[in-house]
Amino acid sequence: MVDINKIEELRIEHGYTQEQVAIMMGYQVKSAYNGKVKNTRKFSIEDIVSLCKIYNVELNELIILN
Repeated sequence: MVDINKIEELRIEHGYTQEQVAIMMGYQVKSAYNGKVKNTRKFSIEDIVSLCKIYNVELNELIILN
């Protein structure tokens, strides 16, 4: 499972808006990213890899293992 709180924490720490992150991930509109952080859409593995690159973190920092 993706750690949405951590993803949003990193976004704020880096000073990015949701729209900026959406564009960096290759989306045309903010709503594509927003739906994922609001848990109405699922993050794909490609999304998670993109976020790792954007925030320069390891994959295990963005996922929760149960």
